[in-house]
Amino acid sequence: MAEGSGLRIVVLTRRGRCASARAAVDSLAAAGLPVAAVVAEPWLNLVFSKGILHGLRTQFLRHGWSTLRNKLGEQFSRGSGQEPLSAFCEARGIAYVEVADHNAPACAAILGSLQPDLIITANTRIILPRILRIPKKGGLNIHKSLLPRYAGLESIFWALYQGEKEVGVTIHCLAQGLDTGAIMAQTPLPVGPGDDLESLDRKADAEAARLLAQVITAIRDNKAAPLPQDESQRTYFSWPTPAQRRELAERLASRRASQRLVIINADDFGLTRSVNQAVVACHEKGVVTSATLMANAPAFDEAVALAKAHPSLGVGLHFNLTLGTPLCPPDRIPSLVDASGAFFPRRGLELKALLGRVESSHVALELEAQYHRLAHAGLKPTHIDGHQHCHVLPGVLGPVADFCRAHGLGIRCPRPAPLIRRSSQGSPAKTPRSLRSLLLKALLSWQWPRHARGLAGNDSFTSVFDIVPLPSRLAPSDYAELLAPSRVQGAAELMVHPSSDAGQLKGLTRIGDVSEAEYAALLAADVGALAAAAGGRLGHYGDLRPVPSSTPMTGRSA
Repeated sequence: MAEGSGLRIVVLTRRGRCASARAAVDSLAAAGLPVAAVVAEPWLNLVFSKGILHGLRTQFLRHGWSTLRNKLGEQFSRGSGQEPLSAFCEARGIAYVEVADHNAPACAAILGSLQPDLIITANTRIILPRILRIPKKGGLNIHKSLLPRYAGLESIFWALYQGEKEVGVTIHCLAQGLDTGAIMAQTPLPVGPGDDLESLDRKADAEAARLLAQVITAIRDNKAAPLPQDESQRTYFSWPTPAQRRELAERLASRRASQRLVIINADDFGLTRSVNQAVVACHEKGVVTSATLMANAPAFDEAVALAKAHPSLGVGLHFNLTLGTPLCPPDRIPSLVDASGAFFPRRGLELKALLGRVESSHVALELEAQYHRLAHAGLKPTHIDGHQHCHVLPGVLGPVADFCRAHGLGIRCPRPAPLIRRSSQGSPAKTPRSLRSLLLKALLSWQWPRHARGLAGNDSFTSVFDIVPLPSRLAPSDYAELLAPSRVQGAAELMVHPSSDAGQLKGLTRIGDVSEAEYAALLAADVGALAAAAGGRLGHYGDLRPVPSSTPMTGRSA
């Protein structure tokens, strides 16, 4: 018997990311309702039950290549930073069992030995009556719609496809048939202007986990009041076709592109007092809306105080793996530090990452330490980006994306914009911009779909380094080119590096002279007018995260 709960709970799910099951397990534990066991069926067993070729053909015709690639990537990808389901359970003291088929006699025997009072299903096949008869108090299922509407498959997809203004989650009793059991509780979730399938799926997972704990608490306390579904209101949907998937993707992309948000983000906040002074001065002038703070930088404490004094400034974490020393003890993150315990410089880290020698678990530890230094200082970060874009490297993006997903944070996508080429007058760019662009494009094409797909973030990205060659003196007209309407798509970020004194940056960065020139040019620019001319408004990453409803709708109690 699970200690303190009075109920022995077993979760049936599929192996893989299975975010809804993981969220449910942790939510139940926090509510004093620990799960006794997780019984998982490999997704591949569902797909390839009639052979590999038949399964691949069926999945391709049903989903199209893009969705099939993502599903297969979820099963076979490594290094994402997310622990396997078996390790997830082991860390929580939960028994983990894999079965070939949740409806097979072998699974029935395992469940019989586990003697559950209640089973929870998340992302499983239809469970047959002989399995449903095993738990003493029956079973519950997590469904991502407001039943009885949108019963069946891919409910969030169909709600968006039909133009609904809200989706939802329902906890219902397991019964014979698909999504037919009595409703225990449900919650609507509004569709925000920046929402897509992935963001709504994340919100639904979090809300379902919270609601499930309420329902099981009510069952334990004999206060549950199931409400039969009104079959006259039932709508059912099966798999969308590849054409329908493309249509919805195009509609969502068009809607997002039309809702333009211009984010002027100052990197390196906290690096020096001159950077802090410049960031705040630019914010007070209305030309910087967001800044990312380095948790291990020398002027961190001053930056925190300034951020608190300017609450309209969105502050994110400038995750740093290439400058100075880590917050974690070096012996806990050996793949990230040299013999002296300092971070490797950018090129050294990039080489290690490309060779597969950066341990995601080490990245996760240092990320946790840097994020919590901001949180413990009283700041609530809006998003995460990386110093010198280290967050997109192999072995790094996976744990960063998982952390953003778990904490509801935005993330920068530094996909290079088209270069603005000028005559050769002026000083050369400080880095080989074209080679750097190729590396970033390659990394993002490979890494982003596997790890960061669906996270809240920018749609376009630019900086003064898109101007080639970089002018010896920057001017407000340079920002007019960078924020031209044709370059501002959806949520657009302009990355800036203002500093009031290049001398303070000596030995810390190679762009000190650029930072001082950028500070002067920003103070003379009217970026609000530029954003308006592009059809957008100024804001920060916090504006990309609509707040979901938290008021449940239940049968009579839950």
